[in-house]
Amino acid sequence: MKSLIYKAFIKKDLKTVFGDKIIYLPFIILPVIFCVILPAGFIIASNFMSDASVNDNFKEIPLPEEFQSLNLREKFLYLSLNTIFPSLFLLIPIMSASIIAGTGFVGEKENKTIESILYTPVSVSEIFKAKVLSALIPSILFTFVSFIIFFIILFIGKALSSVEIIIPVVKWFTLVFWLSPALALLAVLFMVLVSAKAKTFQQAQQRIVYIILPLIIIGIGQISGIFILNSLVLFIAGILIFTCNYFLFKFCEQSFVPEKLIT
Repeated sequence: MKSLIYKAFIKKDLKTVFGDKIIYLPFIILPVIFCVILPAGFIIASNFMSDASVNDNFKEIPLPEEFQSLNLREKFLYLSLNTIFPSLFLLIPIMSASIIAGTGFVGEKENKTIESILYTPVSVSEIFKAKVLSALIPSILFTFVSFIIFFIILFIGKALSSVEIIIPVVKWFTLVFWLSPALALLAVLFMVLVSAKAKTFQQAQQRIVYIILPLIIIGIGQISGIFILNSLVLFIAGILIFTCNYFLFKFCEQSFVPEKLIT
């Protein structure tokens, strides 16, 4: 019975998302930019630059010890794909989850459709869990598909490029299959919190910047050499975020009142 309820909510929310160009366009734009254009651009740029043309600052790139022997073009590509890009990639689960969750929660208020849900023989707790899963599951799957696209681009680049492409597999798998779901759930629960006060979908979406901003700061910190996000750090970050999500989920579930989405 529960699985049927969850499937119904997922189908309903996805139908709403992909029925509006303004809402579903980011689902096309994000992977195209972050998983195709940017990595392909980094690979192409590294092939057309000489070691002499690379800024001297790249000599001081804070790389793991085993990669210090790379030439400057390889260091540039390693920095671009494995230091700058991961922070950008994490925008995919955050944005996709927040878009679907925003549609599922705030969109109900805008479209005046929450009343029909309240008349169904489903408890408030089940409505909340179904709404969370209807945003979380598609966003995680969307992230996995985006990663596959990114990996294909790297595979093609590795075959055609004259510059060695080095990808720390453990780091990327930790980021995609552990940290990304944690951030996606955090984005969903954050949208639950703002849904009661936000009057429109756009207003709720603007507040996701509070989650995005730390990623930007982390990316800047890595580029400047302040710290490096290795597999262990990403794994620990995932544990911390999942722990935070657990308590946040309990709080949101207890405080979730569908009637608030009517007014």
